[in-house]
Amino acid sequence: MKMWLINLRFIELKLSNFLITALFLVIGLVSMNNMVSIIHDNLRTYSVISNLDKRKYAFFFQENRVSLEGVLNSIGNEHIDITDANSADELLSNTIGKLSGVSSVCGVKKIGAGCQEAEGQVLMLYQLENELDEAIEIPLKKGKWCYNYNDDQIEVVVSNESGLFDVGDILHINTEIGQFQLIVTGILESPALEFQMQSSGDEMCSLDFVVPFSKNENNKNTVLVYVASRWDKLKDTHTSPGRIIFFEDEINDTEMADNMKLLSSEGFTADSAKLKKGTINQIRICISQYLPITIILFVIVILGLVSSTILNSLEYRRHFAVFFVVGCSWKQCIIINFMYICSSVVTSLFLFLCYDFFISSYSTSVYNVIITFAICVFITLLSSVYPYINMKRMTPKELISIENET
Repeated sequence: MKMWLINLRFIELKLSNFLITALFLVIGLVSMNNMVSIIHDNLRTYSVISNLDKRKYAFFFQENRVSLEGVLNSIGNEHIDITDANSADELLSNTIGKLSGVSSVCGVKKIGAGCQEAEGQVLMLYQLENELDEAIEIPLKKGKWCYNYNDDQIEVVVSNESGLFDVGDILHINTEIGQFQLIVTGILESPALEFQMQSSGDEMCSLDFVVPFSKNENNKNTVLVYVASRWDKLKDTHTSPGRIIFFEDEINDTEMADNMKLLSSEGFTADSAKLKKGTINQIRICISQYLPITIILFVIVILGLVSSTILNSLEYRRHFAVFFVVGCSWKQCIIINFMYICSSVVTSLFLFLCYDFFISSYSTSVYNVIITFAICVFITLLSSVYPYINMKRMTPKELISIENET
């Protein structure tokens, strides 16, 4: 206890330096963990999407011209030609009709006007259309994927951040057309993956396709639910703009190239090669953005902690000598300095955890935990080495003599 009180006194005397060092370490941890999260999310989601490579497919996104024209008309623009104001489904149908060798067209539907309530939870219901649920293997922590339904029970898999659900549980939802029972057949691996299937920019990566269920949405009262693919009782649905077009396995390379060329002229298109390239490029961009600044911040932190502990050992060398004279061992004196470093690292870690829990929108994996722990241990040990060596060289008599000379 006495050593902790001495350490607190050191912190009080060097408070500004202590806080600046802790702040740099927090920023460094945030930067490193953001980079790790983005890389992990890209690799994790791509591993799910890569299951599509077993089939010949293309991702296709075609904007709904009705929406754009409606917005322009609403602001009083009377010069809009709406003679070709087809719906998104009609535009898609016209495009698909020009292709060869199409097996099926799949999308993701948000069911029941977005959200339903059951057992005090807000359920976000999604449905993978047609063959998409069989083509993509979404990771499950427990149970099996949902395929079956009847008028009494519909199979679902759910996220389980609140820990309230288990395989076999029954959820009741009330809709305008009646009450339905959802039976849980599987629990999604955490963090659960949410389909969005939207293009962003000129290049598509796996995170444009599937994303970890947002921390801002994924609270204890919100549950991501995937419903059996062919359940069609709830008509009030919203389908994501992106579609997966599956082609017959027998289609030749020339026909496939012609299809891709046609799709590219009609909207945004990506195949497995483009998706993989976009994902790798996203990881490279992430590393180039985060890694240099992270390394610089950690170097600043280490130099700050080393200089702080050296200054402590020099400014308070008489105190350490007196401690030794009155019965303290060198080991105890070194521990006091070590406590200063640990206090700074623990303070930074606490602030980082507050940021990660309340502010960060990135998902946290076991890799984030391991890397954060390793960084904190490395900085603590490295920052303790030089001060330890510096103090170990001098005897109490030498310390008192140097102090008297000054």
